Amino acid sequence: MVLAFCTVSAVLGQSTLRGLTALGVGLAMGLVGIDQITAQVRYTGGVPELMDGLEVVLVAVGLFAVGEAATAVCTRAGWSRRRTP
Repeated sequence: MVLAFCTVSAVLGQSTLRGLTALGVGLAMGLVGIDQITAQVRYTGGVPELMDGLEVVLVAVGLFAVGEAATAVCTRAGWSRRRTP
């Protein structure tokens, strides 16, 4: 967990809110599954498939797929990227 805080603080940049939001989402995703010390199920919502936790590969592929889908939608709609100086 210390590594997560150090990584977020290193890449935070200008947007503190964005960095802390990413940290919160990452920590929340890391809490899904069975606790290794007490063996209690956490944040599964009654779905047995989530007891093993979230697979890193699936999350990474989903993250890139959502980004590519959003880029494709924006390109087809004619929206351009706004660049701020």
